[in-house]
Amino acid sequence: MSKDVHEKIKTFILGTATVSAIAGLTGNIVYDYSINRNRKFFFGPALWKNDSMTRGQFLRTDAAEEALLWAEKTEISELNVKAFDGVSLNGYCFIQKKPSNLWVIAVHGYAGMAAEMFPVAKVFYERGYNILLPECRGSGKSGGQCFGMGWLDRNDVLKWTYQIIDRDPDAKIVYYGVSTGADAVMMAAGESLPSNVRCVIEDSGYSDLISLFNHHFERHSIPWYPINLAASLVTRIRAGYSFFEASALNQVAKSKTPIFFIHGGRDREVPSEMVYHLYNATNCVKEILVIPEASHAYAMYVEPEMYWQKVWNFVDHFINNSELEHDYRSRIMGQINKMRGR
Repeated sequence: MSKDVHEKIKTFILGTATVSAIAGLTGNIVYDYSINRNRKFFFGPALWKNDSMTRGQFLRTDAAEEALLWAEKTEISELNVKAFDGVSLNGYCFIQKKPSNLWVIAVHGYAGMAAEMFPVAKVFYERGYNILLPECRGSGKSGGQCFGMGWLDRNDVLKWTYQIIDRDPDAKIVYYGVSTGADAVMMAAGESLPSNVRCVIEDSGYSDLISLFNHHFERHSIPWYPINLAASLVTRIRAGYSFFEASALNQVAKSKTPIFFIHGGRDREVPSEMVYHLYNATNCVKEILVIPEASHAYAMYVEPEMYWQKVWNFVDHFINNSELEHDYRSRIMGQINKMRGR
């Protein structure tokens, strides 16, 4: 082997090692800042607490304040279950004083806690629903060292679902989620759900994780390629999933459970165009509501009357019996076919 060839091989190996090291370092930085439960910035700890119901990250609006007062006066119980992979999951329940087989599983957003869902819980409770507020893995009192970003949480939602059914075989369940909690319920909808789950309400969910990260890289003028690939690989190694498989688009396309999509027109965290991608990918009964003036997860506060009227119009179609669902499905599909000229 000539000296020139030897130098080229040496340069190639050194270059490859350097690129790999930089990619690994960058991927770990992104992971530690966005996926790691113990959130870090350039390997330094971030000021982020995980003390569940007492953490001071509660949304300060009049409706939220009223919900907090309601929660303080309403009996609440704490639940603990084991996830499919052994992670300890924590949740909270508000049970109706009079027996009811109506249930809602309301899932909080990114790095959040159950208390963030009190405004939703209050509205459903006053409608006669029992409330289950799970805390996602990596959040609150739940175990796990990473955020599931909806993908790992989809199986946890199923676990909670069967806990309810074991307790109440006749339960009629609504899935409701906000932000990454919306992705948890959308992604769960793509699995084989029991007939007890009547419909899904998602508010401000992303379409797929790789597109979400690309959006945030672009927002901060960071070249997303190949950083997204490195971060996805690190997440696969450290958390057990990649950015590419965490896709609500793929899951809603498989769903047989009706889905109501809600989004804010001024959402900068999860761009509003994603809700249209999700809606178009869905093949089951579906509806959509976009509140033009709302930012991320704020639609219910900007237009509360419209928001909840639309939600109840949708939910009430499916909560009573399967015949009503079939009639509604037929009517919606008939309208779609008419628009398509069939």
